Amino acid sequence: MSVSFEMSSQVFAEVVASARLAPSADNTQPWSFERMGAGMQVYISRERMLPTDVANMFSWIAVGAAVENIVLSVSKREQGTEVDLPRGEGAVAANGDVLAASLSFFSGATPDALVNWIERRVSNRRPYDDEPLAQSELSILARAAGTGVGVHWVREKSERQIFADLMASCDRTRLEYRPFHEELFAILRLSEEEARRRGDGLSLASLEIPESEVPMLQAMSDYATCEAANEKGFSRELARGGATGAVKAGAVGILSVPTATPAAWIEAGRAFQRVWLRATERGFAFQPIGGLPQFLTRLALAPDTFTSEHRQRMEGIMPALHELVPGLRGRALSVMFRVGKCDAPPSGRSYRLPTERLLRSAS
Repeated sequence: MSVSFEMSSQVFAEVVASARLAPSADNTQPWSFERMGAGMQVYISRERMLPTDVANMFSWIAVGAAVENIVLSVSKREQGTEVDLPRGEGAVAANGDVLAASLSFFSGATPDALVNWIERRVSNRRPYDDEPLAQSELSILARAAGTGVGVHWVREKSERQIFADLMASCDRTRLEYRPFHEELFAILRLSEEEARRRGDGLSLASLEIPESEVPMLQAMSDYATCEAANEKGFSRELARGGATGAVKAGAVGILSVPTATPAAWIEAGRAFQRVWLRATERGFAFQPIGGLPQFLTRLALAPDTFTSEHRQRMEGIMPALHELVPGLRGRALSVMFRVGKCDAPPSGRSYRLPTERLLRSAS
């Protein structure tokens, strides 16, 4: 028989330390935590939501990954976690934060070995070996996701090239549409000192961007300058270069859920973290792919927020993606990533916000 227990300050500190190492879109770290007697609550922090994230999908997914880290962390103590997910869009606190999950803990669980890989998980944006990963390896990764979340693979080189073309067509939008452009340059950290001081966003080292590119990025942070460059093909060429990573990989993975709801996105985030940790355990390099899930979800939920040109582009991508991955039909996209073999470690990794910025006072 399981017995509930009251979480000590020491255990709470340990699980928050693990939770803050979860992945999040553009390293926004949109979570905060509150200790609640025999458990804790996890919130989406209003101040760290991505402005263009329709329905806050990426924030819900990030919180799901953080919740999974908590579940894994307490399992070391042979303690289990009951996760109560929100109904609808979650309760909103007085400061605008959104209650995303309530966790309670009990004794009698089995330790999960994936906990040992939390601190080693990292994005690697270098080129990978382009030989397809063995189906047996992909099956091991898929099983880590558990049930309820669909795992789809784009494995063969010819299929990955098709995927890369769709990805490039989509990713141009982030440089061409002003709200996306402004968000992109708001999260870029153009010096290591800034990345370290801010503790969030994307450092150039983690993106494998050399310092010699900083003057160009500074120039392109001005939308008018970027718009003029886009007319000469800048957005097209940059997106095409970025999409080559999908080809230089062992496989592209896609996670889908039955419905585009907060509870489903939390489960997708938990599955995503488990797949990533299993890939780390197996010695594979791993990199999330954000543009396609973000923009295709926007197309499904808020199509009128695109310009007519970009909406037309996205409407062409969706049926092509369904033809490439038929199992996605009738399901909601949540996460995409590439995975493969890579001998070279990443040049850098993302920084983290200090723990004190992530804690809420008990009401």
